[in-house]
Amino acid sequence: SNLCINKISRLRSRFQNDLPQIMKSKAKRKIQLTGVIDDGNLVIRIPMC
Repeated sequence: SNLCINKISRLRSRFQNDLPQIMKSKAKRKIQLTGVIDDGNLVIRIPMC
């Protein structure tokens, strides 16, 4: 649905803004339930969709 797409876009923007800071720490980090950094690739999971 469009709502879901908008939510994903908003989250993707937020994580891309945070990505440089996250990547400075060389450990892999989980991003609270909505996304995870894995080998430098940003994967966003939205359970509600």
